[in-house]
Amino acid sequence: MSPRCHAFTLVELLVVVTLIAGLTAVAAPSIVAQVRAAQVLSGARQVVALAALARHEAARSGRDLALVAEAGRLTVLRGTTVVVRRDLPEGASVAVDAATGAAANAPLTIFRGDGTARPARLAVLGADGRRVLVLIDGPTGLARVEG
Repeated sequence: MSPRCHAFTLVELLVVVTLIAGLTAVAAPSIVAQVRAAQVLSGARQVVALAALARHEAARSGRDLALVAEAGRLTVLRGTTVVVRRDLPEGASVAVDAATGAAANAPLTIFRGDGTARPARLAVLGADGRRVLVLIDGPTGLARVEG
Protein backbone atom coordinates (compact mmCIF):
# COMPACT_ATOMS: atom_id res chain seq x y z
CA MET A 1 0.00 0.00 0.00
CA SER A 2 1.42 3.34 -1.01
CA PRO A 3 1.28 6.32 1.36
CA ARG A 4 -1.38 8.82 0.40
CA CYS A 5 -0.34 12.45 -0.21
CA HIS A 6 -2.38 15.06 1.70
CA ALA A 7 -2.82 18.44 -0.01
CA PHE A 8 -5.35 21.21 -0.55
CA THR A 9 -7.57 21.14 -3.60
CA LEU A 10 -7.70 23.99 -6.05
CA VAL A 11 -11.22 24.86 -4.89
CA GLU A 12 -10.09 25.12 -1.26
CA LEU A 13 -7.21 27.40 -2.23
CA LEU A 14 -9.51 29.63 -4.30
CA VAL A 15 -11.96 29.94 -1.39
CA VAL A 16 -9.15 31.02 0.95
CA VAL A 17 -7.74 33.52 -1.57
CA THR A 18 -11.24 34.96 -2.13
CA LEU A 19 -11.80 35.36 1.62
CA ILE A 20 -8.45 37.13 2.05
CA ALA A 21 -9.21 39.45 -0.89
CA GLY A 22 -12.63 40.27 0.57
CA LEU A 23 -11.22 41.06 4.01
CA THR A 24 -8.52 43.24 2.46
CA ALA A 25 -11.12 45.17 0.45
CA VAL A 26 -13.13 45.83 3.61
CA ALA A 27 -10.11 46.87 5.71
CA ALA A 28 -8.28 49.00 3.12
CA PRO A 29 -10.43 52.18 3.41
CA SER A 30 -10.07 52.16 7.19
CA ILE A 31 -6.30 51.78 6.93
CA VAL A 32 -6.08 54.63 4.39
CA ALA A 33 -8.12 56.89 6.69
CA GLN A 34 -5.83 56.08 9.62
CA VAL A 35 -2.73 56.87 7.55
CA ARG A 36 -4.17 60.24 6.48
CA ALA A 37 -5.10 61.11 10.07
CA ALA A 38 -1.58 60.19 11.17
CA GLN A 39 -0.09 62.44 8.47
CA VAL A 40 -2.08 65.44 9.69
CA LEU A 41 -1.16 64.77 13.33
CA SER A 42 2.47 64.32 12.30
CA GLY A 43 2.30 67.68 10.53
CA ALA A 44 0.92 69.31 13.69
CA ARG A 45 3.73 67.81 15.75
CA GLN A 46 6.26 69.13 13.24
CA VAL A 47 4.79 72.62 13.65
CA VAL A 48 5.14 72.34 17.44
CA ALA A 49 8.74 71.12 17.14
CA LEU A 50 9.70 73.85 14.70
CA ALA A 51 8.01 76.47 16.88
CA ALA A 52 10.06 75.27 19.87
CA LEU A 53 13.22 75.49 17.78
CA ALA A 54 12.32 78.99 16.57
CA ARG A 55 11.50 80.15 20.11
CA HIS A 56 14.81 78.80 21.40
CA GLU A 57 16.82 80.35 18.58
CA ALA A 58 15.05 83.72 18.99
CA ALA A 59 15.77 83.76 22.73
CA ARG A 60 19.37 82.62 22.19
CA SER A 61 20.11 85.25 19.56
CA GLY A 62 17.94 88.01 21.05
CA ARG A 63 16.44 88.63 17.60
CA ASP A 64 12.94 88.10 16.23
CA LEU A 65 12.21 85.10 14.02
CA ALA A 66 9.20 84.50 11.77
CA LEU A 67 7.50 81.16 11.16
CA VAL A 68 6.29 81.11 7.56
CA ALA A 69 4.26 78.52 5.63
CA GLU A 70 5.20 77.84 2.04
CA ALA A 71 3.95 75.19 -0.36
CA GLY A 72 4.24 71.97 1.63
CA ARG A 73 6.89 73.27 4.02
CA LEU A 74 7.56 75.48 7.03
CA THR A 75 10.39 77.98 7.20
CA VAL A 76 11.89 79.92 10.09
CA LEU A 77 13.27 83.26 8.94
CA ARG A 78 15.47 85.90 10.54
CA GLY A 79 14.62 88.85 8.31
CA THR A 80 15.04 87.29 4.87
CA THR A 81 17.62 84.71 5.97
CA VAL A 82 16.43 81.11 6.22
CA VAL A 83 17.30 79.69 9.65
CA VAL A 84 15.66 76.29 9.08
CA ARG A 85 13.21 74.78 6.60
CA ARG A 86 11.22 71.56 7.05
CA ASP A 87 8.92 69.70 4.67
CA LEU A 88 5.48 68.74 5.91
CA PRO A 89 4.13 65.21 5.49
CA GLU A 90 2.64 64.55 2.07
CA GLY A 91 -0.80 66.11 1.70
CA ALA A 92 -0.52 68.33 4.80
CA SER A 93 -0.53 72.12 4.79
CA VAL A 94 -0.49 74.82 7.47
CA ALA A 95 -2.45 78.06 7.59
CA VAL A 96 -3.48 80.62 10.16
CA ASP A 97 -6.85 79.55 11.54
CA ALA A 98 -9.65 81.64 10.04
CA ALA A 99 -10.77 82.66 13.55
CA THR A 100 -7.63 84.77 14.02
CA GLY A 101 -8.22 86.86 10.91
CA ALA A 102 -4.55 87.26 9.96
CA ALA A 103 -3.61 88.69 6.59
CA ALA A 104 -2.74 86.37 3.72
CA ASN A 105 1.00 85.87 3.08
CA ALA A 106 1.80 87.12 6.59
CA PRO A 107 4.04 85.02 8.86
CA LEU A 108 2.17 82.41 10.86
CA THR A 109 3.69 83.92 13.99
CA ILE A 110 6.71 85.89 15.20
CA PHE A 111 8.98 84.62 17.98
CA ARG A 112 10.58 87.52 19.81
CA GLY A 113 14.07 87.69 21.25
CA ASP A 114 12.67 87.78 24.80
CA GLY A 115 11.07 84.32 24.41
CA THR A 116 7.55 85.54 23.80
CA ALA A 117 5.59 85.19 20.57
CA ARG A 118 2.71 86.67 18.70
CA PRO A 119 -0.22 84.43 19.74
CA ALA A 120 -1.49 82.23 16.94
CA ARG A 121 -3.97 79.49 16.13
CA LEU A 122 -2.59 77.44 13.27
CA ALA A 123 -4.64 74.90 11.35
CA VAL A 124 -2.80 71.88 9.97
CA LEU A 125 -4.94 70.62 7.12
CA GLY A 126 -4.96 67.27 5.38
CA ALA A 127 -5.82 66.61 1.76
CA ASP A 128 -9.01 64.87 2.91
CA GLY A 129 -10.22 67.86 4.99
CA ARG A 130 -8.93 66.68 8.37
CA ARG A 131 -7.81 69.51 10.59
CA VAL A 132 -5.68 69.74 13.73
CA LEU A 133 -5.12 73.02 15.58
CA VAL A 134 -1.77 74.15 16.97
CA LEU A 135 -1.90 76.95 19.53
CA ILE A 136 1.03 79.27 20.17
CA ASP A 137 0.83 81.10 23.48
CA GLY A 138 1.94 84.72 23.37
CA PRO A 139 3.48 85.30 26.82
CA THR A 140 5.43 82.02 26.87
CA GLY A 141 5.94 81.41 23.16
CA LEU A 142 5.10 77.75 23.72
CA ALA A 143 3.22 75.74 21.09
CA ARG A 144 0.93 72.77 21.63
CA VAL A 145 -1.47 70.61 19.68
CA GLU A 146 -5.05 71.31 20.71
CA GLY A 147 -7.23 68.35 21.57
